[in-house]
Amino acid sequence: MGFIGILLMLLFVTIDQAEGIIVKSYGKKHNIGGMFFNALMSGSASLFFILKGVFYEGGLVFPRELIGYGLLSCVMFALGFYFMYVALQLGSFAITRLVNSFSAVVSIFYGIAFLNEKAGVLSYVAIVLVFVSVILMQLGKKEESSQKKGFSAKWLVCILISAVANGFIGVISKAQQNRFNATCDTEFMIMSFTGAFVALIILGFVLERKNLGYIVRHGVPYGVGAGLVNGSKNFINLLMIAALPLSVVTPVRTGLGFIASFALSVFLYKEKFTKMQIISVIIGLVAVAMFQFV
Repeated sequence: MGFIGILLMLLFVTIDQAEGIIVKSYGKKHNIGGMFFNALMSGSASLFFILKGVFYEGGLVFPRELIGYGLLSCVMFALGFYFMYVALQLGSFAITRLVNSFSAVVSIFYGIAFLNEKAGVLSYVAIVLVFVSVILMQLGKKEESSQKKGFSAKWLVCILISAVANGFIGVISKAQQNRFNATCDTEFMIMSFTGAFVALIILGFVLERKNLGYIVRHGVPYGVGAGLVNGSKNFINLLMIAALPLSVVTPVRTGLGFIASFALSVFLYKEKFTKMQIISVIIGLVAVAMFQFV
């Protein structure tokens, strides 16, 4: 994978965890106006890419053929943002973030089945180990904890929708890179986030109009901060999937994110884990190490 690839992976995971902490913090303290909050995130992420395109790339060009990719992506971003926000409020940080790792299945399947990305025996073993570690984390959750938090029907529906949406975001991003030879990444992200912003604003006025004032008073720092962090995270993600096979990027990123979420849950949120879950972390580490030799 190389030093640059490893560095991008670590940077991505760090920023991704920071975003989760910000979103979780707002929900824990306020938990009002989820549509408007996620609209702020989407708008701020779009602003990140607008500034990048204007000041770093010297201008923006939106090909007509990009519209379809942008529309599909903005729907997935809106779903992923909102339902992850709800799931983080309903369940534990670790379990929510780790179940969301199953979004990797969508990208891995797409990379191998449709992009003809080759994967050797070591790659398949490492991919299997990543998901074994995630499954063990789920199975090892203390029964008394699972009854209190993280396994309600509403939580399960929300996290599954978010995971599927996030998986398709990776697929759509890779598809548009192949179509435009990675020349429209910035414009693609602007369309994705702006579309998500518009959709969430409309839904906010329909479903949560009374919460708009509260969001303006209390949610702006959280929403804008999380959005700018998300924008930078997606910029790094585009660099990764342009430089490395999608079937490699996704499971390695999943494994590292899994380990980081576990660490944050233990040291920041003081969640308790069983011996089986500790073993699952070790398996995840082995999987990540194996990918360095792919």
